[in-house]
Amino acid sequence: LLEEAEAVAGLGSWDYDLATGHMRWSDGMYHLFGMPPGQPVGPGIYLQCVLEEDWSRAERLVRRLTAGTENFEETLRLRVGEQKLLRTTRIKVMVLRDEAGRPVRVLGVDLDITELQRLEADNLRLRLTRQQALFEAVQAAQEAERRRMAENLHNGIGQILYATKLRLDRLHPLPGTDAGLATVRREAAQLLGDAIRQTRALSHELVPLVLEEFGLAAALQDISQKMSTPRLRLRSHVEFDE
Repeated sequence: LLEEAEAVAGLGSWDYDLATGHMRWSDGMYHLFGMPPGQPVGPGIYLQCVLEEDWSRAERLVRRLTAGTENFEETLRLRVGEQKLLRTTRIKVMVLRDEAGRPVRVLGVDLDITELQRLEADNLRLRLTRQQALFEAVQAAQEAERRRMAENLHNGIGQILYATKLRLDRLHPLPGTDAGLATVRREAAQLLGDAIRQTRALSHELVPLVLEEFGLAAALQDISQKMSTPRLRLRSHVEFDE
């Protein structure tokens, strides 16, 4: 039953005698490492098969295993079998003690989690793809709303203000008109002009023309130039990946 369970679950078990340094593997362990059953093995097998990037962890595992002082878990990436297949293995180690509390044996279980990690990676990529799609949809909705507001400001309120200013400019003061009334007309024309300029500026800020026509790099450089002062010069350097 144990052999069948190991074969189904993709795991193997082993027993290490602290007194003799003898290590015994189950058939599941030989299967995990792509080795013929019965071949002599020892803790150093992990150092022989581990990837270079995981060497320090494998060395720590062997040291703690042969010391037999504590229970622990470790994950290693191994190249196993004649084909040097890459497998990610989760190793769980438990120390057995005698009646006096002295460690006598170390038991371990190696679990192949390669497929599990692949599924987790695929799941992560799927979640990231969905999040990216959601983000792009939100961005598109925001851009559409900004365009609508900019168009309403420019073609709606802006045109009304401009038309009002044109009508006001046609009102010439009549002879004998109070000078204060002429002053009020000039001030009203000035206020309308300011309102038109601010409306256009707000419309361009919502949807910058430079960004629309020449792209992000040109838009950032344009912002830097406009915000620069004699005391504070702003420079923009933009790099894009693919």
